[in-house]
Amino acid sequence: MGFGKIFGKSWEEYKSNFKPLFKIMLLFYAIPMIILLIFSTWWFISSGLADTLVTTSKSFNITDMSVGNYSFPDTTLFSNSARSSLSPSYFIIYGLLFLVILLINFFACFSISAVSLRKEKFTFKEAIGSIDRRYWKSVGFMAVLTIFLSLLFLALLIPGIIFAVFWIFGYFIFLDEKKGIIFSLKRSFHFVRKKWWKTFGYILLIILVNIVISIIFGIPAGIFQIYTFFALLSGKLSIPILLWGSFIKQVFTIAGAFVSLPLTILFFKNFYLARKKERV
Repeated sequence: MGFGKIFGKSWEEYKSNFKPLFKIMLLFYAIPMIILLIFSTWWFISSGLADTLVTTSKSFNITDMSVGNYSFPDTTLFSNSARSSLSPSYFIIYGLLFLVILLINFFACFSISAVSLRKEKFTFKEAIGSIDRRYWKSVGFMAVLTIFLSLLFLALLIPGIIFAVFWIFGYFIFLDEKKGIIFSLKRSFHFVRKKWWKTFGYILLIILVNIVISIIFGIPAGIFQIYTFFALLSGKLSIPILLWGSFIKQVFTIAGAFVSLPLTILFFKNFYLARKKERV
C-alpha cells in the first residue's frame, strides 16, 4: 500500500472519530499542558523575572537606530535575577509536574493506539475502556526504547537513525500481539528489514505533513511573537504582552497537536497493519 492510500485511510479514520479523539486530546493533552503553562507563568511573575525583563527592555529603543545612536541593553540584571529565581526547588517541582503530565499525555497516545488497532470506528468510552494494565507495560516499553535509541544516537548518529526506522512498528506489535519488548523490536526489525528505505521515506513524508500542520497553526502565534519581539526592542514591552504571547503560542501549539498527534498515530497504525498484511 502506497503512502497516499495509507495517509488517506488515516485521514478518513481521523474524521470519522473526530469527537472521541477531540475529547481524548482535550482531557489528556490540552488541559495538562495548560496546567503546566499556568505553573510556569505563575513562577515567571512571582519570581520577579517578568518585571526584570520589562525593565531591561526599556534600556533599548529601536527608534534610535535610525540615527545610528543606539546601544544594546544591559542584561546583567536579568541574568542575575534568572539565576537567583530558578532555584533547585523550581526545577524539582517543575520536573515532577512535567513527568506527571508526560504520563497523562502518553495516556492519550496509548488509548488511541490500542482502540484503533481493534476497530476503525470507536467511541470515547471504548477508547478509555482500552486502558488496562498494558498501559504501564507500554510506559516501560517506551522507556526501554528511548534508552536504546539514546545510547545509539550518543554512540553515533547514523546507527540511531537506522534502528529508529527498524523499530518503528515495535510499539504497535507490542500492543497488537501482546508480546515482550525484545520480541516486538525483533519483529519490527523483520518487518522493515527488506523495505528500510521505503519505510524511511514514509517516515520523512509524515514528518513533512506534521511540519506543514505546525506552520499553519503557528502563523497566528508567529505574528504575535514578532509583535512581542519588536515591543522588546522598542522598549514598549509589558507583562500583559509577555503573557499573551506565551498563551497564544501555547494555544496554537496545542491546537496543532489536536490534528498532528492523532493523525500520526493512525498513520503508523495503518502503516503497521499494511506491512503485517504483506507478510502474512
